[in-house]
Amino acid sequence: MSRLLLSTDLDGTLLDHYTYSVAPADQLFPLLNRLNIPWIFNTSKTAPELIALRSQLANPHPFSVENGGAIYLPKGCQLTKDMELQEHLGFDVLTLGLKRSEILSRVEPLRANFNFYGLSDITADEMVALTGLSLERAKLALDRTYSEPLVWRDTEEKLQHFSSSLLDLGIQVVKGGRFVHLQGEVSKARSLGWLVEQYQTLWNTRVETVAIGDGENDRAMLGAADIAIQVRSPVHPFPAINASGEVIQTDYYGPEGWYHAVKALIAERFPDAQ
Repeated sequence: MSRLLLSTDLDGTLLDHYTYSVAPADQLFPLLNRLNIPWIFNTSKTAPELIALRSQLANPHPFSVENGGAIYLPKGCQLTKDMELQEHLGFDVLTLGLKRSEILSRVEPLRANFNFYGLSDITADEMVALTGLSLERAKLALDRTYSEPLVWRDTEEKLQHFSSSLLDLGIQVVKGGRFVHLQGEVSKARSLGWLVEQYQTLWNTRVETVAIGDGENDRAMLGAADIAIQVRSPVHPFPAINASGEVIQTDYYGPEGWYHAVKALIAERFPDAQ
């Protein structure tokens, strides 16, 4: 018998694209906890952002930051038994990707040939204007360690050329909901794969993965999952995915789509759950 693990994107998926509200998805969190289904944040957001959100939503689980750049695990987490890990912000950390400083150093010679700016170039006030985040949340979003989001102001053709140039430098270009993300050779799928291995060892049973996302940077994670839930976006069509399992596309946007899809899945798998 297998157990479920839920890996979710945040912006545009669990969080509303415009308001960052989590309602009505938050109605399901207590039920997921009672059913012992980990609901793991797997997102482009930073560790400081996720620590704040994790506290707000009472999420006790590990989380993957900056498109799989690192996995943060609570102190005393059974998944990390006998592992030698770094520590950051009170969590044990498994680093999977390049540090932001290295990414910026490798990209610097290309700046003159393309029209873009990165989040390392802007202030918190400018981040507020760009995203609609509160000033406090904007500061957390700028505090990055494993990636550099860009505002791309050039052509799509030039973006392809830029991406090809960076591949030779060990840097991926991944489109997100708002930004073009520069990162090492990591992905949300890779961090999910590591977590699944750890949970399978801990539980001594097969783990069935449910991945939920809306953007281009969710494609690999969705493709690797047993069940892929694509949440409808108000700003772009469903990205094409190469899925290995079942694919569900929601009728509703953002957290409302998340709520209806997860509720239906739980009703199917746990018909007696309330």
